[in-house]
Amino acid sequence: MTESSHQRIVSNEVAHHQSPIPLGVIGNGLIFLSAVRGVHPETSTLADGAEAQLQQAFKNMSTTLAAAGVTAREVLRVGVYAKDLASLRGPLDAVWVETFGDDPPARFAIGVNDIGRTGDGTEILLEVIALAAAGSAS
Repeated sequence: MTESSHQRIVSNEVAHHQSPIPLGVIGNGLIFLSAVRGVHPETSTLADGAEAQLQQAFKNMSTTLAAAGVTAREVLRVGVYAKDLASLRGPLDAVWVETFGDDPPARFAIGVNDIGRTGDGTEILLEVIALAAAGSAS
């Protein structure tokens, strides 16, 4: 068996996925976060409503990045999947500026019919790529 080429990100401050998917991985100088949703870490339940899920997802992103030893400043790209992208565009832009300021990463946003586990109420999901801290898994 060969040694893994990546390191799993672990944090007790973010709700974990119910499936065998890690919060994220670090490898080859990059961080990849897995399906960041608006789940409250204390209760493992989704925030109430799309805007609240959006806010919580960005908090969860920042917390997971901190567990990997970096901040939102190292984010290179964020993919946003939303059930009702049109109504979330304004709130998304607001949390975007609040999180990234004047030096934001690349972003794409896609409206989708179903995300998360079918019927679980997920309204928004983030896919994140960031630079890893020096000395992280390479």
